[in-house]
Amino acid sequence: MTSAIASTNSLLTEADQCRFSRLMNAYPFRDGGFDHWLTTPLAVIGAGMLGARLCEEAVLAGASVVVFDPDIGELPNLGNQRCQPGVFKALSLQARCEAIRSGHLTAVCRDVRHADLRQLRDCALWFDCTDDANLAWPLTEASNGLGSYLLRCAVDGTGQSEMGRVMCSAGGRGHACQCCSYSLEDVLRQRRRTPCLAGPAAEGPPTLAGGAIAAGTVGLALSLAQRLIAGKDLDRILNREFILDWTNFQMLAVRVNRCERCLTGHRTWDLMDLDFTAADGTLADVFAAAGASPEIDLEAYLHPLNVQAACRCGEVVAAVGTDWADPPLCPTCASRLTWMPEMQIDRVTRLQAEAWEIQDVPLATLGVPEGGMFVVRGPGRPVRRLLLR
Repeated sequence: MTSAIASTNSLLTEADQCRFSRLMNAYPFRDGGFDHWLTTPLAVIGAGMLGARLCEEAVLAGASVVVFDPDIGELPNLGNQRCQPGVFKALSLQARCEAIRSGHLTAVCRDVRHADLRQLRDCALWFDCTDDANLAWPLTEASNGLGSYLLRCAVDGTGQSEMGRVMCSAGGRGHACQCCSYSLEDVLRQRRRTPCLAGPAAEGPPTLAGGAIAAGTVGLALSLAQRLIAGKDLDRILNREFILDWTNFQMLAVRVNRCERCLTGHRTWDLMDLDFTAADGTLADVFAAAGASPEIDLEAYLHPLNVQAACRCGEVVAAVGTDWADPPLCPTCASRLTWMPEMQIDRVTRLQAEAWEIQDVPLATLGVPEGGMFVVRGPGRPVRRLLLR
């Protein structure tokens, strides 16, 4: 035990050695586990009822966190969320965490699907604390690909019970992932995101849950994360979904079987780093890095290309860009056009890029993010993955 404490002490200032002297001897961190906890960045997707509490507790316990959330706080959030009306939730959270331990939380005020994959690659464990079921597939596929643990955290928002759950997904590490039970229909289904109380009624009911069940679910998730990172009790955590039933005051651990025919393939990614960014690179540069064959095509990961845009006046024009690109102005009435999602393509060939005159357009203008990934495919060739700088 003495050598483990000495190793941890070398990573801390004198003040922090005193600050964490009790924590490093707590059950999850004995035998040197606190070293791994201190040096393993965490990714938290969602800074709302669950994510904000989790981030604060993680930073309090010595972790470094990157949090992703594009939402702005609203007055109806204040009954169960720690945020400020009119301020990005991630920025409100960053200010609070600065007061806990400065410099240990990075706020990213954007959808995680449009995030820098390099930030996620640096994090060996991710928490999905969102209410967006459509994130289940991309986060599982990406966490499998990057070999990260993913803890999916949720609460019952119907208002009929007080239940929370945390599922451990680790398909890229040889265990079950949360998509092991998914059918193709599950993957393709578009689900509505849970709206804020102030949202339009057509969006569906809001999340009806209080901070008490959120705090319990977060405590469970953080305990599991600490043990995963410290390498403790893995056989009791992996391939499990934990259900916290506060209605009946019990906790259940449900076995989740790894499916060898999982639609994700449990594939891990071999990434090639490119030497240009989305701001200074083009599709021509990506094609050049991918190889000279004219038969290859490129997929901007999670960023399909729209090829038409429409206007309220009825005008439809040919235009190319992802959902994060600014559509052009209407040539008839000068209003901003709207992308037509029914006219999207996942992949583009060199000939298509040339025909649409987008091969020399900066990738950022097309709506590709910094740290975005391109998937390269071609007949008789293994799939390659290129990561923007």
